Amino acid sequence: MLSKQDIEDTLSKTLLPAPSVIYYFTNAEISLKDRPNTLVRGIQKSGADAIYLNAKSPKSTVLHETIHNVGITNEQTTRLLTRILYARQTFGIIPKLRRKNVQYTEVPVSEEEKLSVLHDMGLYPENASTSDVKLVKLVLVE
Repeated sequence: MLSKQDIEDTLSKTLLPAPSVIYYFTNAEISLKDRPNTLVRGIQKSGADAIYLNAKSPKSTVLHETIHNVGITNEQTTRLLTRILYARQTFGIIPKLRRKNVQYTEVPVSEEEKLSVLHDMGLYPENASTSDVKLVKLVLVE
């Protein structure tokens, strides 16, 4: 399960700018409203400095959505860059460039904010009611 520490470690090992806000769902399988039964690992809304992750996602999803967050919208390009960056981090294929440690602080999420995030991103929980969904909000510490 993807944790806050996993997210911070992954973003600390890349030169990509860390998103200002990360939302992640910790206890529910989340799908797109227009594509039921399709588990969302991560999603990024164009123009927003935030990414949305499912805690069941692999660490590579953090990189994938961060690449989208910097403005690369082409899915094939994003997948290629994700593979390269993840291989570099995991296997040390390319010399590691390390930026300063990325740190996030957890901020409470109100029920209204949670419902707004689900609605704005076109998401819904597969096997739970929206009131049962736990959403964690991480804010970048500058």
